[in-house]
Amino acid sequence: LLGKDISHRKELQKSAKELYDKRSRLVHGSENTITTPESRLIFVLVRESLLRFLVLAKTYQNHDKILDEIDNAMIDNSIRTQLRKNSKNYFSKVMSFQK
Repeated sequence: LLGKDISHRKELQKSAKELYDKRSRLVHGSENTITTPESRLIFVLVRESLLRFLVLAKTYQNHDKILDEIDNAMIDNSIRTQLRKNSKNYFSKVMSFQK
C-alpha cells in the first residue's frame, strides 16, 4: 500500500529488501552499525504501514480479511487502489499532525 506509483513501489521494495538484509547482518554479527538515513527510512516505512493497517482495521473489523486484501493488492491494482482510498482520509489527518 506504500508508494505513489509503480516506480515508487519498486524503489520501496528494493529499499525494504536492502534494510532486511542489513538487519540480518546486524543480528548475525557481520555488521554493527546502521546509518541515520537508514533508521529514518525504517521509521517512515513502519509508521506508514502500521497506520494504514490500523485504519483498515477500523474499516474491515477482521484481521485475516485485511491481510488477504493486502496480499491481493500486490497483484491486483484495483484492490490496492481501493485499500489506499479506504485509508486515505484518516491517514491524511494523522500525517498532518506530523508537520
